[in-house]
Amino acid sequence: MRFIRKVVLATSKESALSKLASIPALKGQQYANDKDYIPAKKFFKINFNRPYAKYWIGQKDKTGTIENVSIDDLIAGQSGLDRDLIASLIKSGYTTLPVVVRYKGLNYISDGHHRIVAAKLLGQHSVKVKLVELP
Repeated sequence: MRFIRKVVLATSKESALSKLASIPALKGQQYANDKDYIPAKKFFKINFNRPYAKYWIGQKDKTGTIENVSIDDLIAGQSGLDRDLIASLIKSGYTTLPVVVRYKGLNYISDGHHRIVAAKLLGQHSVKVKLVELP
């Protein structure tokens, strides 16, 4: 039984890596360095304004709760994601939980964009995060 489970998991990782490889790279001056970036908008709604920022200053160490949140409900604050980092997270996993800030009923990714994309490519619909509620 364990052997079958490992085979399924390996296939799942291979499938996730294949999906990742098929995403076209971002082009432009800000992505001209050695890294291969893919667009975050393939996975998330984007809001660069981070409307929670003025409440978040000085609160980064605030204790949050551990919760499962739907990946489709998350809003990203960055446009490009490092393909190699996502691939390594798919292969190896991660131990540090992503941090999500809930502000005015919306869930913004504060830290962990790459970890969440790795989880989504592995077929997860929700992800366990440290959720910090702001006023």
